[in-house]
Amino acid sequence: MKTIIFDFDGTIADSLELVIEIYRQLTGDNRKLTVSEREALRKLPAQRVMKTLGVSVWRLPFLVRKGRKIMHSRLDEVAVFEGLPDVLRTLQERGYTMRIVTSNSAKNVEFFLDKHALNSYFTDIVGNAGLFGKARVLRRIVTSEKLDLAQTYYVGDEARDITASKKAKLPIVAVGWGYNHTTLLQDLEPYALAEKPSDLLKIFPEFST
Repeated sequence: MKTIIFDFDGTIADSLELVIEIYRQLTGDNRKLTVSEREALRKLPAQRVMKTLGVSVWRLPFLVRKGRKIMHSRLDEVAVFEGLPDVLRTLQERGYTMRIVTSNSAKNVEFFLDKHALNSYFTDIVGNAGLFGKARVLRRIVTSEKLDLAQTYYVGDEARDITASKKAKLPIVAVGWGYNHTTLLQDLEPYALAEKPSDLLKIFPEFST
């Protein structure tokens, strides 16, 4: 069984702008970043972004927990990345089993998938994985579902996704349309890099079941 496990924010949901707004609401940080400053942040892993913005580690759980609740009330503002629904349909037709592992809440993901008619493409959603706890969750899923490591892939948009996937010994496909810049993603040597959603169809070809 070939399995693709997807991240959610920045991979399926185009939520970056909303996340920035929620961050500003919760922290009162209303500094105006230039385009170049924002791009510079996209080239940093999450830990360094937090340090640059002055977000302390002890405050992070509160921001994440509160942020999820605010996001739920504003999910109508979040779009799915253009072209991705067709890609998901094709991957399902090709015989891939697809799941989601995310730091967001399963409730938010389920609401979003239902709104965009994507829920039928995924067999399972595991939420609240923690910003830096995905490796443990991925290992648990592989073990509990008896997945073949050689035929199970993780797809994500951040440096922390690459790190978690490698710790879990899963090949990681990084996507260049999300939170982190492709420069950072390439430096971390993922299994493959997708610049646009349709590239996933080249990385995950049709196979004989």
